[in-house]
Amino acid sequence: MNSKNKLLIHYSGKSLDIDFQKVDFFSKFYGLMFKSKNTNNLLFEFKKDVQTPFTSFFVFFTFLILFLDDKNNVIDFQKVSPFKRLIKSNKKFRNVLEVPFNSKNEHIFDFFDDNLEKFK
Repeated sequence: MNSKNKLLIHYSGKSLDIDFQKVDFFSKFYGLMFKSKNTNNLLFEFKKDVQTPFTSFFVFFTFLILFLDDKNNVIDFQKVSPFKRLIKSNKKFRNVLEVPFNSKNEHIFDFFDDNLEKFK
């Protein structure tokens, strides 16, 4: 995996910088699997718009998945529980950011405060 970077995301007229680690080709197959909840946020980049499904098998903590367009606008997001078989968006997306629920990411959850019911 590559070093940590910052990504400026946009949602409901607001913007937020998020630290992330870009996943390489092989890391795309396992993402947060077998990691601790204090791991880095992971960015999956695709060359074109896709509707690729994800899974949380062997992910032992809850996380937030953000589906982004090519301009890093959040087009969909979901709270994901451990060992969920299928995670998908009904919309095509260009990038995905996996954000573990942990104390260093509290500002990200605050950013989505108006939609916290999606997190419960």
